[in-house]
Parts: sequence; structure tokens; C-alpha cells
Amino acid sequence: MVNHPTKGPRLEGQREILLPERVVKAALRERSLLRGLLTAGAGYSPKATGHLRPHPQRLHQALLIYCVKGVGWCELAGQLHTVRAGDLLVLPPDVPYTCGAHVANPWTIHWACALGANLAEYLNELGVSAQTPLVWMGEDLQLARLFNEVLQTLENGSSFLHLLQASHALAHLLAVSIRHRHERTRDASDVVEKVAQAIIYMSEHLDQP
Repeated sequence: MVNHPTKGPRLEGQREILLPERVVKAALRERSLLRGLLTAGAGYSPKATGHLRPHPQRLHQALLIYCVKGVGWCELAGQLHTVRAGDLLVLPPDVPYTCGAHVANPWTIHWACALGANLAEYLNELGVSAQTPLVWMGEDLQLARLFNEVLQTLENGSSFLHLLQASHALAHLLAVSIRHRHERTRDASDVVEKVAQAIIYMSEHLDQP
């Protein structure tokens, strides 16, 4: 794989992977099922310090960052945005940016890189742009699980089957995010569902903190 997208020393619990450019180009060229939406990388950074290194603009990738703890910031299109726990930050393709963690309360983030012919439509439905890159997701375990599925699948390999599964997990992730964006109210049953999801998630990740 290639260089990590974060600067500074590797943190305990940090996981990240980026597909080589040749793998991405080959997947888009040879596999029609991946042309609509392709996952090109993913990661998890607990209490990440330092700055995020810009992703490869030449591949027209978008970067999705889900902040689950702490605070971060992003400078995009001449505007400074504060990113808090529960925010989904979407950095669109071909737009320069700088991101970083709050010094006193650094963010913990899940992230994924995406590209493909259908990416613009997904971002349009999500309602994000260079001027409005933040979407409030709240504390959503399903979203965190999907980010983790994308990452874990890419960690297992970069074959067509791995890329297909990771990209479909990313599509599911985007669909969940779009649904959240359009929902204005949440009822009490969501609390019960989140508790059930938390129990399932913890039982599946007993080896992790």
C-alpha cells in the first residue's frame, strides 16, 4: 500500500490503508461493477494529532471523515470549519483543503476515500459542497460499523472481491448518511436500537479497546 494520509508518529490503535494508484486505475478500467463507486482507502485514528495530508487530487477522490470524539477543524474554500463529535465532514474532489485536530481535545475519526462515476450524485443527495462540507450524524454506531467494515475489508486484500465488498459497504454508508440528512426527527425507539447495536458491535470486537 502507499503512504499514510496523516502526518506525525503512528498512534496506538491507528489503522489506515490507501490503495496504490495503479490498483485504483486498473479497477476502474477493468471492472464495470466498481466504476460507479470505488473505495480507494480507509482508516481509523484515535485522538489523532497533527494535520491530514491532502488526498491525491489527480484521482478525483472525495474524503469522508466521521468525527466520533473530540474536536477538529478544516479550512476549505477559504472558510474555517469546526468539526465536532457527530459531524460527518465531506471533502469534495479537486478542492484544496487543510485539516487538523484541536490541540487540547484532538478528534477521533473514521475516514474513507471514494471516487467513481456516481460519486457526484451521492454528494448531491448528501447536500455537501466546498461551502457546506458538514452534515450532522450524531452518535451513530451503524455508521461507525460501516466505516470499520470498509477498512477491515481493504485490510484483508485488494482483489476484485475485496474491492467490491468494500465499495458496497461504502455505498451503504452513504445511503445511511443521506437518510440521516433527510430525517429531521428521531423517536425514542432509536435509543433502544442503538443499545442493541452497541451490544452487537462490542461482542464482535472483544479484542479491541
